[in-house]
Amino acid sequence: MINSKSSFAALLLAAMVLPAQDTRGKIQGRVTDQSDAVIVGSTVTLSNDNTGVTANMVTNATGQYLFDFVIPGTYTVSMEMTGFRKFVQKNVLVQARADVTVDARLETGSTRESITVEASPITVQFNPGFPFWVSRTPTVYTNASLPCRI
Repeated sequence: MINSKSSFAALLLAAMVLPAQDTRGKIQGRVTDQSDAVIVGSTVTLSNDNTGVTANMVTNATGQYLFDFVIPGTYTVSMEMTGFRKFVQKNVLVQARADVTVDARLETGSTRESITVEASPITVQFNPGFPFWVSRTPTVYTNASLPCRI
């Protein structure tokens, strides 16, 4: 009887300590003009290349946008604003727990004109999540190898 209570307590403690392993990432960036001034109110569209699902948002007062909880996959990000050429960034690869930055510099012109970038953006950071993987073989960590934040 004591053994089953101890097992239940250990299981409950492990469930509280181990966070869920979320695989979603985010795409963020800043929209500016040729003089590096921020563009407020630019429409940013995120499109999943595999499913065709799209999401729209508008840049904030600092010209920034954020698509959070993005499912891993390949995306196209476009930015539009009246008086500027449309900016299109293709092949944006979102990996599990990745933070991808897609900044755009809009050029003056008609919205019927567009600038399309085929290459993938290069700024990718990974969210650290829970620092230890659960495995069947024990891993010994020393104080020097433990991740910490100051």
